Amino acid sequence: MSNYKYENKKHQLTGAPCIYPAFYVENSSRFPETKSLPTDPDGYCIFHGKNKTWKVENVFNEKFIELMKGV
Repeated sequence: MSNYKYENKKHQLTGAPCIYPAFYVENSSRFPETKSLPTDPDGYCIFHGKNKTWKVENVFNEKFIELMKGV
């Protein structure tokens, strides 16, 4: 679970938690390499975290490409 909450007041997900960790778990067959997303020390998934060094260490680019192929 990610600590990120959607904040765009015009979006249907406003106030909802980040959808990506659950999406990965529910669709793990589409993401054979990852199965679940890494969460940074602040509790944010790799897509919403702000720590660039941590993102690089956890191969953000590969996770993003994997997500685009899986949707």
